[in-house]
Amino acid sequence: MIEQEFRTALLAQPAISALTSGMYPGELPQGVSKPCITYQFHDGFDRLIYSGTDGINLYTVSLRVFGEIYGDCRALTRAILSYVHGLTAGLTSDVIVSARIHNVFADYEETLELYTSVIDLTMYAQEA
Repeated sequence: MIEQEFRTALLAQPAISALTSGMYPGELPQGVSKPCITYQFHDGFDRLIYSGTDGINLYTVSLRVFGEIYGDCRALTRAILSYVHGLTAGLTSDVIVSARIHNVFADYEETLELYTSVIDLTMYAQEA
């Protein structure tokens, strides 16, 4: 499953794993240590070619970084950007053909009293 393999690949990067306490699907769980990451994958759609599809799916992915300290949030965001933008990788059974970041938005979540960064990217991947 591409979501799990992408998560594993991110957390395997020393520059990312050294800065985060965890990575969670969907919403931020209560009581987890920060800084941390949440992720959402929007369903992959087959890439259309002239005579059908080529077996490569297009995913829209949203990563969200949370931190109690602004500098921690920004450092983790920069580490993710450095690894993910332009990523081409063979994972355990899936292959990321291309990943491109198209939006990064930094904010302060007043309700949670946390600094946040939203990273939106598109990814082409071939699942096993």
